[in-house]
Amino acid sequence: MVRILANALYLLVPVSDQFSPNQSLKHLTAFLRWLIRPSFCLAIAMHALLLFAPLPSPKKTTVARPDSEVGIKITRLPPSPSPETAVTSQPLPATVRSPNQTLPNQTRSTPVAPTRLVSAPQPTTAPSSQLLPQPSPESSPQLSPDPPAANLQMPFSNFPELVGAQPGCFSSENCRQVSDGTTFRNAAQTLEQQMVAQGYQVSERDDLADTGQKIYQLVAQDGTMRYLNVLSADVGSTIYLLSPEPITLSELQQVETVQANLESLLGQLGNEAIAAQIPYPTLFLAGTSSRPEVRQIRLAPGVTPDQLVSTLTNTLQNNQFYLSAIGSYGGGKMYEVGKKAFTGYVNLVATADGTGTMMVLWNTLPR
Repeated sequence: MVRILANALYLLVPVSDQFSPNQSLKHLTAFLRWLIRPSFCLAIAMHALLLFAPLPSPKKTTVARPDSEVGIKITRLPPSPSPETAVTSQPLPATVRSPNQTLPNQTRSTPVAPTRLVSAPQPTTAPSSQLLPQPSPESSPQLSPDPPAANLQMPFSNFPELVGAQPGCFSSENCRQVSDGTTFRNAAQTLEQQMVAQGYQVSERDDLADTGQKIYQLVAQDGTMRYLNVLSADVGSTIYLLSPEPITLSELQQVETVQANLESLLGQLGNEAIAAQIPYPTLFLAGTSSRPEVRQIRLAPGVTPDQLVSTLTNTLQNNQFYLSAIGSYGGGKMYEVGKKAFTGYVNLVATADGTGTMMVLWNTLPR
């Protein structure tokens, strides 16, 4: 490159000077120095400007294009000569934005709108469905639960009956009396045959027999044991009954005393009950009074049936009564209670408000 420039300068030098090579070289070198230094500095400056000058990023150019396009479309509309174009220019941006901007927004908003519509009816429909089953004054009796079914396992419930026998004698509901002239021996023989036919183990207790009476020991298939007492009450009158222990006619005549003693013991454990405290009134009441089978109803406040039964058992055993569970009735347990010729039933049921226990004394099991 330097040689080419030297040759070119050599041709430009006057002829007189061309023949002096030393002078021509001096002029050439001086001229090159004068020419190269400024161009070198200029090249360095231009490279520095190129290196440090900011280059436009592709993102800015892509973002600027829609803005410039929108700006061009918006700036072109106002300079229209007529005002009608200005009026039409206002919906044009909307039409331009609707395909590009409103459609994505609509796709984002459509899933949100249904969730609000669905969630709004749900709280409104839920209370309405809950309000439907709420009790009305007419349907308020349906709120009380159905009375629980009785589940009584009464031993010797299928005990045979003599023809013409009438229940009740000497204030004992478990006693049966035959007044058609049948002697106690004939009555005892008939009952023995019937009990053997029903599967009972029957054995006559001669050691307990006395004048005017026959006593049999009975064992049921479940192992329960009772005594059959056949007594002569009067000429042509026979009495028989089952009892946990053998009895005599004089003991049978004291049933009322034993029953009064039991009522007194229950009265010490509870107070007189009122109808509002009795659960399932139809199971214990006949109108406003007790059922015919019920002897009395007492209330033991502040205790549960399970707590009361332990106290009741101790109290009865201390007074020569026995207590045996025979099932459930009215939502509580039923117990057989007895002493000598007396047999009754005590039902322990929680009160309607659950703050105490009802003690129901039954003369006979509920029918």
